[in-house]
Amino acid sequence: MKERNLIFISYKRNDKDKVFKIKDYIETNIGVRCWIDIDGIESDAQFANVIIKAINEAYVFLFMYSSSHTEIEDYDKDWTVREISFAQKKNKRIVFINIDRSPLTDWFELIFGIKQQVDALSDDAMQKLCRDLKKWVENRGEEKDAEMKEDNLSIVKSNQKHGRHILSVLKKIMFKEPTKDFRKIENINMQKYKDGVTNMLTYNVLGVKFNMIKVEPGCFYMGTIIPPSEYTHVIVPDIPNSHFVHLTKGFYIGETPVTQELWRAVMNNNPSRFIFDTNPVDSVSWNDCQCFIENINKITGVSFRLPYESEWEFAARGGVLCKEYRYSGSDNIDEVAWFIDNSQKKTHPVKQKKANELGIYDMSGNVWEWCQDYYDEYEDKDTYDPVGPSFGIKHVYRGGCWCEKDDCRTTARKADVPDFSSKGGLGLRLVLVTT
Repeated sequence: MKERNLIFISYKRNDKDKVFKIKDYIETNIGVRCWIDIDGIESDAQFANVIIKAINEAYVFLFMYSSSHTEIEDYDKDWTVREISFAQKKNKRIVFINIDRSPLTDWFELIFGIKQQVDALSDDAMQKLCRDLKKWVENRGEEKDAEMKEDNLSIVKSNQKHGRHILSVLKKIMFKEPTKDFRKIENINMQKYKDGVTNMLTYNVLGVKFNMIKVEPGCFYMGTIIPPSEYTHVIVPDIPNSHFVHLTKGFYIGETPVTQELWRAVMNNNPSRFIFDTNPVDSVSWNDCQCFIENINKITGVSFRLPYESEWEFAARGGVLCKEYRYSGSDNIDEVAWFIDNSQKKTHPVKQKKANELGIYDMSGNVWEWCQDYYDEYEDKDTYDPVGPSFGIKHVYRGGCWCEKDDCRTTARKADVPDFSSKGGLGLRLVLVTT
């Protein structure tokens, strides 16, 4: 069996001679082979696959920092930035090694949280690095964080979830002061989801109970997709003008689509094609949904509405707990969705499939779900709490339905005029407005 490379080395090609000497020193002292890229990989796609596999296999990620990093002009295209961003997202143990004592740039410190580095020109620092590396690879798979000393090393854990786009964050740092530190927000939010416990509200409307799940504030790269890969998830653009979205306010979203029994309790009718109380209501237009929402708000005294498209996608992807699945809760569509291959050409009762990371059901498949927004092409820019275009002809719906497959992915979007109701494929999910 081929020996696994437990240490990945990221470096700039200008530093090749210095870095290879450090690599040889580490391998000699700890007896573990390091992975380092060499010339001969031709295409970007091939290179990406090789890098992805190597980082996934590695237990420790060594980032060789030098004066070359102070000269980067396009951060989004720089391979070392891509490598460390991917390693951080995969929760690798990251060590920064300064190979020429170059001053650390502000954006490296802010983006990756670098506080300390290993001085490659110090014999003592390099000897300690080798001792720690040997200990880590020998005890890999065990959590030793409480015992780790960070006096010479920077051990960076991922504060950046769900595919944060590195260039967008760098723009915030270089051109304007960010209004909030979203990395801190996400750390706080993770505690609220500890052990899988979410904030949930339960409502009883004329004898019909339904739950609303809390979605904490966060950031995500809207319109990306995670295609199946032999090695890992790779985030690539799926929708034109995919862009970075900041949601600064938490919200509650329906645990399930609105069911037929809830619709009937509120509206005293059932427009659905596939009649069953616990199936999602279907065959409803955007205008129908507005009437339903007006009525349920009068009954409950609270403010429900349709989700904005950004809210819908963030919740479907798992919010701050996002694991970057293609569908809502899994890469295996059959686990989470009623779709063309398993639906028998009809809707099914809610909560029969696996929930996503937030405990939300049926966001892929079963019925499409109307959103509040008018439809338009995305704008290629960062946005804060987007609510869609100010005017339009069609409204967005998301999630796919029982007669779809590819459109059940979390990024898929369609739209139609507000009086369009389809034949069994369009429903809704509620969002609760909180102050």
